[in-house]
Amino acid sequence: MCSRLLHNCRGFTTVLYSTKLLTAEMPIAAMRNVPYKQGSLYNLKSAFGSKEMTLGKRESGSLGLLRAAGLIAVAAGAVGSAGLTLYAGRHNPSRILMGFFVLWVLSPFAALVLANVVSRRWTVPTRAALYIVMLVLTLGTLATYGRVALGPPRAQTAFAFVVVPPASWLLIAIVAGIAAIGRRS
Repeated sequence: MCSRLLHNCRGFTTVLYSTKLLTAEMPIAAMRNVPYKQGSLYNLKSAFGSKEMTLGKRESGSLGLLRAAGLIAVAAGAVGSAGLTLYAGRHNPSRILMGFFVLWVLSPFAALVLANVVSRRWTVPTRAALYIVMLVLTLGTLATYGRVALGPPRAQTAFAFVVVPPASWLLIAIVAGIAAIGRRS
């Protein structure tokens, strides 16, 4: 059962739910226009005009498909990258070094999973950008690691495994920054 508490502060109303915390600052007059359904998610579209705010709702349609594809790609990319790292370093006698390389290679994928968890409060275009980055980053890293590990022998095999994770972090930071700037405007 979901209970609704209203708190008036400086002409604005804050809505608090006991099962989920939802705070929405809006004028009291606009709050009267928002329908309340017990046990359902709160749609504040009528109070905020064109901006819709839904929390806890599963993504549907193409965004949900893009999210599923991104998460599957991240999982497959993490497993594939770790496997290709271990394969490329199979002749290295230091298992500790190989462990550190695997952790280093997996770090961008861990960041993408963390971003996915945090992204539930982001706008739809920002989440879509994140899911596209998941797909692009996975394909790029697997292509790079596959070429190095499975291609002809090279003198500096480790170079790609050292450089690709920071480049991935940079790509994630750039897209997140652009999405954050776009969200403000």
